[in-house]
This record gives sequence, structure tokens and C-alpha cells, in this order.
Amino acid sequence: MAKKIIWTQTAIEDRFRIYRFWLYKTKSKTYSEKLENLFKEGANLISEFPEVGPLSDFHGIRIKSLKHYQLFIK
Repeated sequence: MAKKIIWTQTAIEDRFRIYRFWLYKTKSKTYSEKLENLFKEGANLISEFPEVGPLSDFHGIRIKSLKHYQLFIK
């Protein structure tokens, strides 16, 4: 059974900062939409396989790399 993903407020704010950065840089929302899909796919993978990714130096925290970004999993 898939686990529920709960994004922290900081993670949500970071995602929107990333989207705004790429919108400003590319003058198009296409890349931001691709990143949103990448993050959603990563979250879905984590939901299905919560132990995906190596353990970090922080107790109980795993890291899932998505291109040039990382999701931290508790």
C-alpha cells in the first residue's frame, strides 16, 4: 500500500521558488511544468518505495536525487 506524502511548508516554498526562477530565466512555464512533473513522479516513487535512496548523515533521513534536485525523505 502506498504511503501518503506530506510536503513540509519549506519544501512547498522551495518548489515555488524554483518554478519562479525558471519562469523568469526561460520566459516560459514549460520547464517549470516539467519540473513539477518530475517532483510528482519522485514523490509517487517514494510513496510506493519509501526506502528508495541512500541514507543521509542525518538519522532516518534518505535522499532521492531528481536530476539536479534532491528530495529528503523521513
